[in-house]
Amino acid sequence: MRECVFRALLQKNIFYFDTHTTGELSTILNINISKIHDGIGDKLALLIQSIAKFVISLIVAFFRGWKMTFVMLSLAPFILIVSIISSKMFGKLFAQELKAYERAGAISEEVFSNVRTVFAFNGTKHEQTRYEKHIESARKHAIKKGAISGIIIGLMYFIFFASYAISFWYGNYLIHNENYDISNVIFIFFNVIMALLSLGRSTTYRESINQAKIAAAPVWDILRLEEQTICTTDRKIPNMNFCGKVKFNNVFFSYPSRPDMVVLRGLTFEAEAGQTLALVGKSTCMQLLQQFYKPTRGQIMLDDQSIECFDSQELQRKIGVVNQEPVLFATTILKNIQYGQPNATFADIQAAAMTANAHNFIMSLPDKYDTVVGEYGTQLSGGERQRIVIARALLRNPTLLLLDEASSALDNQSEKMVQQALEKASKAQVFQEPFDEVDDNISSSPELTPFISKIILLFFHVHWPSLAILKMNRPELLLIIIGALASMFNGGFEVGTCALLGEIVGNFMFACSGEALTKRLRAKAFQAILRQEIAWFDHPDNNTGALCTRLSSEAATIQGVAGARIGVILSTVGNLSVGITIAFIFGWKLSLVALGFVPFMVIGGFLQIRLMYGYSSQNNKAFQCAGSLAFQALQNIRTLRQLTLEMQFINNYYHLLDIPYRSSIRRTYIFALAYSFTSSTAFFSMAAVFFYGGILVKRNEMLFKNVMIVVNCIIIGAQSVPYSAAMVPDYGKAVSAARRMLALFAREPKISIDSHGSKLKNFTGDIHFKAVNFAYATRSRVSVLNNFNLDIKSGQRVAIVGMSGNGKSTLLHLLERFYDVQSGSVLIDTKDLRDINLHWWRSQVGMVSQEPTLFNVSIAENLAYGDLSRQVTIEEIIEAAKNANIHDFIQRLPQGYDTCVGFKGGQLSGGQKQRIAIARVLIRNPKVILLDEATSALDSESEKAVNEALTHVVTGRSSIVVAHRLSTIQDSDLICVLHNGHIVETGSHHQLLTKKGYYYKLSQCIR
Repeated sequence: MRECVFRALLQKNIFYFDTHTTGELSTILNINISKIHDGIGDKLALLIQSIAKFVISLIVAFFRGWKMTFVMLSLAPFILIVSIISSKMFGKLFAQELKAYERAGAISEEVFSNVRTVFAFNGTKHEQTRYEKHIESARKHAIKKGAISGIIIGLMYFIFFASYAISFWYGNYLIHNENYDISNVIFIFFNVIMALLSLGRSTTYRESINQAKIAAAPVWDILRLEEQTICTTDRKIPNMNFCGKVKFNNVFFSYPSRPDMVVLRGLTFEAEAGQTLALVGKSTCMQLLQQFYKPTRGQIMLDDQSIECFDSQELQRKIGVVNQEPVLFATTILKNIQYGQPNATFADIQAAAMTANAHNFIMSLPDKYDTVVGEYGTQLSGGERQRIVIARALLRNPTLLLLDEASSALDNQSEKMVQQALEKASKAQVFQEPFDEVDDNISSSPELTPFISKIILLFFHVHWPSLAILKMNRPELLLIIIGALASMFNGGFEVGTCALLGEIVGNFMFACSGEALTKRLRAKAFQAILRQEIAWFDHPDNNTGALCTRLSSEAATIQGVAGARIGVILSTVGNLSVGITIAFIFGWKLSLVALGFVPFMVIGGFLQIRLMYGYSSQNNKAFQCAGSLAFQALQNIRTLRQLTLEMQFINNYYHLLDIPYRSSIRRTYIFALAYSFTSSTAFFSMAAVFFYGGILVKRNEMLFKNVMIVVNCIIIGAQSVPYSAAMVPDYGKAVSAARRMLALFAREPKISIDSHGSKLKNFTGDIHFKAVNFAYATRSRVSVLNNFNLDIKSGQRVAIVGMSGNGKSTLLHLLERFYDVQSGSVLIDTKDLRDINLHWWRSQVGMVSQEPTLFNVSIAENLAYGDLSRQVTIEEIIEAAKNANIHDFIQRLPQGYDTCVGFKGGQLSGGQKQRIAIARVLIRNPKVILLDEATSALDSESEKAVNEALTHVVTGRSSIVVAHRLSTIQDSDLICVLHNGHIVETGSHHQLLTKKGYYYKLSQCIR
């Protein structure tokens, strides 16, 4: 099922992902399908078993005496009525609960994928509040659901025991007035009671199935929405022989998510095969050429054929794409390049890397082409990522090459070499290049705008996580005590009123405590994740997909040791305890026989827990890997579609899920034997009690009446054992999840946001790098900074230039204290940065990254994110937007500043996102400004306006600018040339040009 849903999602049209976030879809793949698994797995088998027991018991009862059977069943219709009413109420609440968890999942995915931005703006508490708002909503719905469940189960037990009273009254009548003897009445009584007991206890299983039905609704929507799936018909041109002629004829277009805003108005142009065409500010044309969207009006022609006649995947194989924000997958460099052409040889890959000027830096890495780039390629610099993406596109040897600011992240020397390589590669191809800078297009044609042996240690090893997690339920201790007493009272004194009150109180109290625990676990896990240092997120096991999977599934799984399941277990304990006590009072010999079977039940139950614990622990890794792969695919769906990698990712996803599937098949046989052993032992105990009871009566050692009392006590108690045993799989999974959760809580970050460092009272803004050496933990053998020294005076504007991958962005990361230096120190006004309060320090710093990250909220909320310590007014937001030259664009949007920017700002262009990110920093009004290619995605006019705003902002403030553009750095007070991890030249623009050294060489090909 997971594979089918994943396959269906990868076949959706791109506009489907404009309105559905990756977080929501990941939640459906994880939580919803897990709920469906619960409903169609062992719970369905147990429901069928209960129904079979109900039917067979009634058939036997009717055969022996239909009159008494009918009378005992007179209250059965009420059970049906109660079930129907409860199902509707329960379903509505569960659907609302799932929806709230979907929203919470979307937030967690957004936060973890943008964790650097969250940390930089001290947004941890803000995001915790956003996340907890939705899980609190889910908690309230779940508590109402628990209350309804308690009322329903209580009513069923009340009806069940009411039929007890009717059977005793009518049985007595039949013995005296009809041809019934006492053996017949007892036989019918026990069969009907067994039937009703099975029916009543099937409620829990039906709840799971109802939850599965509700969880299946969004899954079914994904599978059946054909209108949002890529169309492949017989009318498509097979084996297309595409030459490269492109024509736009009176094309109008609006994005489906924003139909009121027309993006293209009657666009008309024509490009011949082999021609290089430059488009200024029209990335939308690229998306139309890739069939991501269809024009609202007009036609797009390829070789004089309508683009709609071409098969989407066939067309994609003829197109090479390099986007403004390069997308790499969390695998090796080799694999990332090979995605361009799966059948390419290593020699082909090397050739493409050489052409893209990437081969030399790749060979300088310890693992060379086998280097893992990390999530989003974060282990590489922006320029290095861009060159790998260019190499991937060139390896494709496309007929049509589409470049969207393809060299914006490159240093000047690399840009010049890549530009020449691209022009050489583009011969006999159409070269579509949307750029914001006219200077890049001079050569273009027409321009358009451990198993432990000892049993005691094993028990401790398995159950300790459960006890530790339950300690977190301490605030709800009173609720748990009341719920436990109610459940034990219900189990120990199963009569109508006791059952009704016991179930209602027990279920409600445990629903409150269980959901409070789940909320607390989710919130604490979310907080624990955001407490970790950035290097922790760089580890492959802690990618966004894996973290979201753990957060969404493990907290819910841990309810296996809390909530209503405790009520079920305690009810069984109370049932057995009181039953055995009464049985011993009326016949200790007979009771000892029954008690002799208890150890076998305990052994069977423990074996089930151990099996499930081992299964869950071993398969968790596979599920996390599958979740991570699905997350990558959905988040980068455009890149996936461009590279026609859908089937490759589907096959990889299938193979990852095949591991736990085969493991579960092997364990199912053993688990079924263990469960059967535990359940059947209860019935063997009843048979032994009946047999030995007969012997004792025959020997006159017991009265028949006392034998019946003991038998009743044993039967009622034994019947509850299989019911509790059915909860064992949930408990086993919960123990495994609890262990992983506790490990997360216990981990102490190496860089703590809660550090109690000092706050500088008279902060001037002096920054000093003293003999700094640094290497990333994931690439410890590659030294990024070597004995790096730099002094920045208060108010000084310092520019850092140099080739890509030489550590320019790393300097900014060290200043934000995303990482700590291996040796040396970073001083702020003579104070070591490691001794300064981290929260205070980050509030003094404003950073604009090379690849801006926005949140899936309104433009106004994204701008207000600049200063979360106060309420930012709309006037401040508008002023900052004007200074960043984005106000006019926002005003033209139908909803203005209330326009939602989409996931990662997907509804905006790169330049628009960059300007909003700059405006966000302007609102922060920081004392230290860090700009990492802040204007790389802007057109010349916007860059000029933004540079003027930035010049005004940096006045009197310390600022570090990483840039390639001459216009951005030439007015800096100090320009530092970085090479091989240390500074090789410093001076002003004119001083460095005069030296004719490194800077001079860079400036020869500067923009």
